[in-house]
Amino acid sequence: PIVVDKTALKENVAKADTALAATDKYTEDSLKKLQDVYKQYAGVLNAEDATQEQVNEANKAIKEALSALEEKKADDSDAKSDDSKDTETITKMKSS
Repeated sequence: PIVVDKTALKENVAKADTALAATDKYTEDSLKKLQDVYKQYAGVLNAEDATQEQVNEANKAIKEALSALEEKKADDSDAKSDDSKDTETITKMKSS
C-alpha cells in the first residue's frame, strides 16, 4: 500500500488547536478563518484513504490560515467580551 506522510499535517493541526484555544491572543476574524479551514480539512488527517495530494492540500490550507492569524492589539475593546462564545464553539467542534 502507498504510505501517506501526515507528519507535517499533524504538526499544523496541533498548532491550529493551540491557536484556536488562544481566543484572547488573536482577532476573532482571523480565528474564524482558521476554524473554517480546520473544519474543512480535519477529516483528512483521520481519513484512512486520504491521498498524499489531499494531505498536502490540507496542510497547505491550514498553514496559510495559521500564517494569516492576526494578533489582537492591546487596545482591542472586545478582548474580553467575546471569549466565552469562542471557547464554547471550539469545545463543541472538538467533541463532534
